[in-house]
Amino acid sequence: MLAKKKEIIFSVLIVFLAPGSGWAASKASIVRNGNEAFAKGDYASSIENYEKALQKDTESDIINFNLGTALYKKGKFEEAIDHLQKALLSEDKGIQQKAYYNLGNSHFRLGEKQETTNPQSTQTLWKNAVKYYNQALKLDPEDRDAKANLNYVKKKLEELRKQQKNKQNQQNNQKKNNQQQQKNKQEKQGQQKKQQGQQNQQKHQNQQKPQDQQSQQNKQNQQKQQNQQKQQSQQGQQNQQKKDQGKGEEQQNGQQQKKQQDKKSSQAAAQNGEKNQQKQQQGQQPLNAQQLTPREAQMLLEKYQQSMEPKGLLKMQKSGNSAPVLKDW
Repeated sequence: MLAKKKEIIFSVLIVFLAPGSGWAASKASIVRNGNEAFAKGDYASSIENYEKALQKDTESDIINFNLGTALYKKGKFEEAIDHLQKALLSEDKGIQQKAYYNLGNSHFRLGEKQETTNPQSTQTLWKNAVKYYNQALKLDPEDRDAKANLNYVKKKLEELRKQQKNKQNQQNNQKKNNQQQQKNKQEKQGQQKKQQGQQNQQKHQNQQKPQDQQSQQNKQNQQKQQNQQKQQSQQGQQNQQKKDQGKGEEQQNGQQQKKQQDKKSSQAAAQNGEKNQQKQQQGQQPLNAQQLTPREAQMLLEKYQQSMEPKGLLKMQKSGNSAPVLKDW
């Protein structure tokens, strides 16, 4: 804990307020009231009196020092620092030395208030405290309180630096760990994404495979149908060719049969003609015309017209029915 500085300034102020000092009686009495309140621990009343006195003499080093000290006791360290800084302008080395000391105390207490919330600012304030204690010791090297406070603040400052360094290292390590975790997470996500992509691709291929197989099967079926249609067409052409060939053969056979029938009919007619001629020559009755068919009679007539001299005109009788052809010669 900081050593308690004796407020010697109050006894000094009595000297300053001695007759012939140039201080007005009203101002001196106000400062005296402030000193009495300060000695009783009534810092609020002392501050009120010092402020009234300061209105009468704003540049007074003693009043600024006393007011700064009272504000320090009240815990208003920033306001205390402002008035103690003005006290440093005093030509009195004793007041300067005590002002430096109290400035050191004020900077340390102000830094202590924000040690956990703003440690960086605390370091700056404690460095200023060390600077002010050193200034106080330059003016009074035998000031034990200044030495004790200086060593204490240096120790606290070093501890704070170590804490901040460890904290910074922890933060750096945590940052590295977070970065590594993030990297691992990204790599894992990348691997999962890659695996998912492979699975989706495999799934797509598996889904596409039946479609391809179905498409291939459809193609095969279509090709098979085309082949069947082609075969059916070829078979139909072959059947048509066979049919046409059969028709041709039938026509040829029919023609041959007709020719053979005509030939037979011609031969039979010729034979009958010869027989009738022989019978005629022999004085016999010719063959009965009723025994001949119209076709045989026509062929016989043509044969007679070509090879024999007819003895009379052949008269043809036309009828709606197929009556036998009569010969008249």
